[in-house]
Amino acid sequence: MPPHGGVHLSELPRLLRAGNLRTAVAVTATVVIGHYAAYTYITPFLLRNVGIPSDLVGVLLLGFGAAGVVGNFLAGAVIGRGPALRTIVLGLIAGTGAAMALLLAAGGWRPAAIVFLLGWGLAYSALPVALQTLVFRSVPRAREAATSLYVLSFNVSISLGALCGSLALDHSGPSLVMVTGLGFCAAAFLIATRLRPERTAR
Repeated sequence: MPPHGGVHLSELPRLLRAGNLRTAVAVTATVVIGHYAAYTYITPFLLRNVGIPSDLVGVLLLGFGAAGVVGNFLAGAVIGRGPALRTIVLGLIAGTGAAMALLLAAGGWRPAAIVFLLGWGLAYSALPVALQTLVFRSVPRAREAATSLYVLSFNVSISLGALCGSLALDHSGPSLVMVTGLGFCAAAFLIATRLRPERTAR
């Protein structure tokens, strides 16, 4: 695909004046921090809180990844012909947070915990597709520059999420890790409610 002109560093802050792009970047940062705060330390949670045998943890993480592949494809199909993108983003954030909350509430009930873990993988892995689409639609004439802000937010937030999760784990154990992730998802949902309908964002 041909590029839409060059991108200068000085232009990037101006792009954030586009309300939906600014909100999309903030939502991305918050939800990614929440996900990686919890998922980076999912193994101790599964071992200690759920009681999953250590030799099955890898299998469950493989299942999480497979659910993520399904989520990616479903997101692409639904975004193309489904409800408003704002509704999809809100629904996926709510689904990710709900899966974390239910996984925490399931305790040692292994079958339920496995279902909620796979649901988490499905919902979260669909989010990057929805958020990238939101970025494209927010500033259609500066997609490359907008994507650079999105990628920057995403990658920095991965490390911040792992840091937050490690602090929670050291302070109180795996349960607080999951609560931390859930808290960031709740914050991301509140930020996402500020998204304008697409007809005003284009």
